[in-house]
Amino acid sequence: MDDFQHPDSIWTWSTSVRRGRASLWIPYLQSIEKVKAGWKITYNGGDFVADLAKVDLLLLYGASGDLPVRFLDELASRRVPLLIHRRNLADPYVFVPGGRRDDADILTAQIKCRENQTKSAYVARTLVRERSSAGLY
Repeated sequence: MDDFQHPDSIWTWSTSVRRGRASLWIPYLQSIEKVKAGWKITYNGGDFVADLAKVDLLLLYGASGDLPVRFLDELASRRVPLLIHRRNLADPYVFVPGGRRDDADILTAQIKCRENQTKSAYVARTLVRERSSAGLY
């Protein structure tokens, strides 16, 4: 993605998993602020405006600035993991968006079915009938 190439050491890696998105590495973060076109990321050496819709992973190396909660909220809503790595720390900080309910969320569907008395009775009768015919009772 040419939009993310910058001469001041901003690195990107395109992925085939999410077409049109790239992983973004920002060295020595100083600040992040919301602007009309996205998020203005200021780092040691310059600044860059990032559209989080085009990012699939964000790595901040040597971060020393503040992270606005609004920025973290947008990362989460766009399902973008954030890694923060600083010198002299053995492990990076890793922020991963929480799981979401989707069409394959069977547990929630089961709970809703149990709450409906008609469906709940039908499922119970079906289970008893099938177990009886299989000789389990």
